Amino acid sequence: MSETPLTIKLYYDYKSPFTYLAMAPAYALMESHRVRLNYIPRELNVRGAYGGDLDQRSERDWRKVRYLYLDARRYARLHHPYAISFSSPHYYKVELQNLQ
Repeated sequence: MSETPLTIKLYYDYKSPFTYLAMAPAYALMESHRVRLNYIPRELNVRGAYGGDLDQRSERDWRKVRYLYLDARRYARLHHPYAISFSSPHYYKVELQNLQ
C-alpha cells in the first residue's frame, strides 16, 4: 500500500542569500525522506527584522546583523565554497510581479 508523502511548507524569500543556502538541504530532505515541498514565496521585511533604517539601529541590532552574516559566510564556505560570496549584506529591490 502506497503512502501519500508528507507535505512540508517551505517559506522562502526569493532574493535572500539565506534562502539560497537553505535550498540544497531542502532538496536533500525530499530525497532522503518521503516528503514533498510546498514552496511559498515571502518577502523579508528587512527594516523590521534588522532594527529599522540604518540610522535607527541600536548597537544590539548591528551585532545581530554582523553575527547573522558571519554565520551565513561560515555555512557557505563549508557547503557552497565556490557558489556564493557573502561580502556584505545587500538586499536588492525586486518585486515579485517583475519576475514573471
